[in-house]
Amino acid sequence: MRVISGIAGGIPLVAPKTDIRPTMDRVKGAIFSSLEPGIEGSRVLDLFAGAGTLGIEALSRGAREAIFVEKESRAAETIRRNLEKTRLRGGIIQVMDVFSYLDRLAPKGAFDFIFADPPYAKKPGERDFTPELMASPALADALAPGGIFILEKLPGQPIPLGRRWELLRERRYGATEVALLRHKASVDTLHLRALELADAEGIPGEVRDAAKASATSQGAEGDAASGCEGWREGRGGEGSGSTAAQTNPGALAEVRMGETVRASAKATFSLLVYNIFFPFVFLAMLPGLVRRMIRRGNFQRKFGQRFARYDETTRARLETGGWVWVHSISVGETLLALRLIRQMRELRADLRVVLSTTTTTGFALAEENRSEWLEAIYNPIDAWTLAHRALETVRPERLVFIEALWPNLLAQAAARGVPTSLVARLSPRSERRFRKFRLFTGPIFRLLDAISVQEPDDVARWTSLGAQSGQIHLTGNIKFDQPARRDDRAAEFRMLLNRLRVPDGAPVLLGGSTFPGEEGMLARIFLRLRAEFPELFLIIVPRHVERASEAAAEVTEAGMDFALRSAATERERPPGCLLVNTTGELRAWYELATVVFVGKSLSPVASGGQNPVEPVFAGKPVLFGPHMENFRAVVSRLTGGGAAIEVPDEAALEAAVAGLLREPAKREEMARRARKIVSAHEGATGRTARLVLGM
Repeated sequence: MRVISGIAGGIPLVAPKTDIRPTMDRVKGAIFSSLEPGIEGSRVLDLFAGAGTLGIEALSRGAREAIFVEKESRAAETIRRNLEKTRLRGGIIQVMDVFSYLDRLAPKGAFDFIFADPPYAKKPGERDFTPELMASPALADALAPGGIFILEKLPGQPIPLGRRWELLRERRYGATEVALLRHKASVDTLHLRALELADAEGIPGEVRDAAKASATSQGAEGDAASGCEGWREGRGGEGSGSTAAQTNPGALAEVRMGETVRASAKATFSLLVYNIFFPFVFLAMLPGLVRRMIRRGNFQRKFGQRFARYDETTRARLETGGWVWVHSISVGETLLALRLIRQMRELRADLRVVLSTTTTTGFALAEENRSEWLEAIYNPIDAWTLAHRALETVRPERLVFIEALWPNLLAQAAARGVPTSLVARLSPRSERRFRKFRLFTGPIFRLLDAISVQEPDDVARWTSLGAQSGQIHLTGNIKFDQPARRDDRAAEFRMLLNRLRVPDGAPVLLGGSTFPGEEGMLARIFLRLRAEFPELFLIIVPRHVERASEAAAEVTEAGMDFALRSAATERERPPGCLLVNTTGELRAWYELATVVFVGKSLSPVASGGQNPVEPVFAGKPVLFGPHMENFRAVVSRLTGGGAAIEVPDEAALEAAVAGLLREPAKREEMARRARKIVSAHEGATGRTARLVLGM
């Protein structure tokens, strides 16, 4: 480990007692006198940061942000102590290898100044970091246009400039030599990029030619690609790109920079409003949240994690760093997250994941999958201080939200330079809310690096809500991208039905993810149909396991006996119904069904529907009520293609179930058509995994 020591802003800095190679204060002073007044308001990257004195000096001279990249945990702790000692704000510590940071996390064009003091090769055969660093395309990409790279090296050590770098100044200070370099962009390469963009986007020739001229005249600071991209974003956009900007590519970079600054300011305003109202909304929701936690049980365990308080074992594990944080909510989102995580792990064998959830049932599922590379935690409440505390502990390389955003967590991660993405599901209800408050939600969406959407229509929907087109990527629906294989637990569940004396060939009506009112309705339909189908068996899987007693009451009121999944024992004759009061099993139960009804579609108290594609992949015919708004795109394709049946009420559902039980050929044809329709989403998991990993 190499550590630099000294004074920042007149305050002596902390340094470990061993392995110190001081950078003399006069050297540091000379470096910063060469860079001022550009330091004020700049973003700084300190590579091989040691004790962090260069980045801290930049903060003390007015830099708005400094990211410290240091692999050694002792040195990183020293940086943390020095930041606390100086009371400077804007310091972010990344405990990881420099080259991993540059390749995976470094935002492009983000830093005005990059400092590097790489370890020297003292003996032949030792690793020489300087040529390796200079050859990294990611280093050059991280510099903002006109940015400066400051390299400390051994006196007389040659600098491999190659085609990327231009040496501005080189000066020796005793045993240290400091070089100031600038990225030397190739005009030909930039013009080629501009032509590619022009061909793809239909950009007028006069604009791309002017972009080339601007790049030629301005050298590294003139970017023809930026000019063409700016024209593309400026044309016809809402309030974007003046006439002068559209005809003067040299002004486009300024226009885009101004738009970025305004977007950041709008996000700050949105967060201010959010944080003013958040405590009141949270307190209003608290009684309901407490009731749900009590119903679900086991809420006391790890309760402190909701306030970003972690036990010593968990904290020590999290603070090792290098995690990708996948942020989920409940069981459904966590199942999707686990499928995505497995695909991400296939793409990156060294991947380490923190999977966080909100509900106790979601946490139980996440914890079941805990391993040496996957840690399960609860989501912190989205208060500003709690989000900050959680990020300080986890220090993620990336942050992936599954279907829902935490604005404070997102904003603070973005401020730290952590790449953020959203695996999106936009229900009509959410869309209406976001559109109503677009002034506040749009800037929050623009903090994301990537938004993964499911359907082609979603691109326009998200754009209309304030997201930028460059953020939005059509990947397909992970829930609909399922392997054509049986769930291994289906055989186990078949044995359970055998213990209940349900014959192997008995037809099974299954209600999946049911809501209040639907359990009683299915029980009544079952009782009426049993006269024609005496071996018919009913399986009900409520959407929320804590509703099991309520569902049981509905079934009993209808005049049926039932067995609970958690207490099923061998019987002399079968019960009328099996009520599944366990979580994470629905897909396997679908394997045993003859006909499937999808819940939350005929409930008198809930609407929106549940996922109709899981039973499709199980090869079963699917029925649902009219309230499938959350899955309208796929529902329209299924019903339009004769691959599913939508019913308006209980009587129509009974008739449809009876018709399917009578006609096995119709059941098979519906299932075949449905499988063909949803196959358009095959590969969605892989596409999404590559997107959120930045591949």
